[in-house]
Amino acid sequence: MDAIKLPNISENLSIKTANSLLVVERRHAIAQKDTIFLNLAHTTARKYRFEITADQLGQQGQTGFLEDTYLRKNTPLNLSGSVIIDFNIENIPASFATDRFRIVFTPLKSSPVRFISVKAYQENKDITVQWKAENEINISQYEIEKSINGTQFITFSVVEGTGQGNPSSGYQVTDADPVRGYNYYRIKSIDLNNRIEYTNAVKVWIGKGKQEITVFPNPVIDAEISIQLNNMPAGKYVVNLVNNQGQKVKGKIIQHKGGSSTEMIPVDKSMPHGIYQLQVIKPDNKMVTNKLIH
Repeated sequence: MDAIKLPNISENLSIKTANSLLVVERRHAIAQKDTIFLNLAHTTARKYRFEITADQLGQQGQTGFLEDTYLRKNTPLNLSGSVIIDFNIENIPASFATDRFRIVFTPLKSSPVRFISVKAYQENKDITVQWKAENEINISQYEIEKSINGTQFITFSVVEGTGQGNPSSGYQVTDADPVRGYNYYRIKSIDLNNRIEYTNAVKVWIGKGKQEITVFPNPVIDAEISIQLNNMPAGKYVVNLVNNQGQKVKGKIIQHKGGSSTEMIPVDKSMPHGIYQLQVIKPDNKMVTNKLIH
């Protein structure tokens, strides 16, 4: 029940099995460790696009990738839907090699999710909590936890993970019932193996209070710095982390919507230990400096 690939003078895409090129292949159910070898021939130097559609291949504990041996890059597949992958053919032999691409199925790895940003800010009478993560392909769900004292947290919202591992996609929830004073939030991730990871807590002040910019934790813990903007005006805040030689080792721009919010800034875990200056340039171009221990 296989179908042989009939060649043509233009591009040819087929499945290579043993010495045969197929356009339809009858095979056993996909195993956790399995490979489909693609054969792409008669290409020219230009842009191309794959659209790969899977139907009912998603199962707990398994993931799939399109492996590009030329770029040495793996792109996650949606095992219960479609994904579009753009690529280029260049005038380099390895770029237009017929065996450049293959589809690989593997068991899900246990490497934890990595949170790349977490922030919370006041919007009218509510508080918006936003976060972004990478390496989330095996994430089952996120639980958003809240506290009014910074130590005892309860879950107030649950969001399903996208399962796409795409760090550009973010998440957002709204707390419509904040308390006066500090409101603390943290994100709890749960993967398909019931592994749990937490972000550092971020906090938002509701009510009248003085304007201030604070940094926590200090010393830095888990390579993350949280910047708390309390009752600060809206605008652009430029953040620079400077070492004791005066060199900038990290930078970020915060678009603050006004009021109180917390921004989390990840730093390199290999950064040398010592004393740093965290400089925050406010919208009025005045600078606030905090001494930070790493």
